[in-house]
Amino acid sequence: VLAGAASITAVCQPPNCNSAAYNQIGLFGNGKPVISNSVNVTTPGINGTVLYMASTQSQYMVARDFTQPVQGAPFLLPYTPNSMLLSNDGSTIYLGSSTALMVVNAVNTLAITRTDIGSPGTALALSPDGTKIVISDPVRQVTTLENTSGSVISTYGGVGTRAEFSPDSQSV
Repeated sequence: VLAGAASITAVCQPPNCNSAAYNQIGLFGNGKPVISNSVNVTTPGINGTVLYMASTQSQYMVARDFTQPVQGAPFLLPYTPNSMLLSNDGSTIYLGSSTALMVVNAVNTLAITRTDIGSPGTALALSPDGTKIVISDPVRQVTTLENTSGSVISTYGGVGTRAEFSPDSQSV
């Protein structure tokens, strides 16, 4: 869903390939690198103009719209965040904290839509369809899969450090 572009080039560097005798070609006599033609990859999607910034050392969050000449005013969060996830459509921001999960509406102006004190921890992953979130709580030593509306789907013992959903949002 996010736009981007990249160029991929393969390089086979001596002495692992195309090596030469010491008294022949190449720097230090070890041959010439073999370089492929570049493969260009373009991913269609929507680029945004707004950068959302928060710190693990502050309760403030800022939305910086690069189409505007000035930065927006800082937005005070109820708790200091430890993680941040943005929905694919850019409308909702999920901020984890040691106290609660904070849900922020990011359409037009920043506004708290929900604070869930039953879901403290680090927000690890948001499903591509925006319906599920993975939260790891190191204090209670559990990792939870929840609906983004706040209801728990399942809980697992242990602390997670990363999570990723499948493209169809069915597996994590």
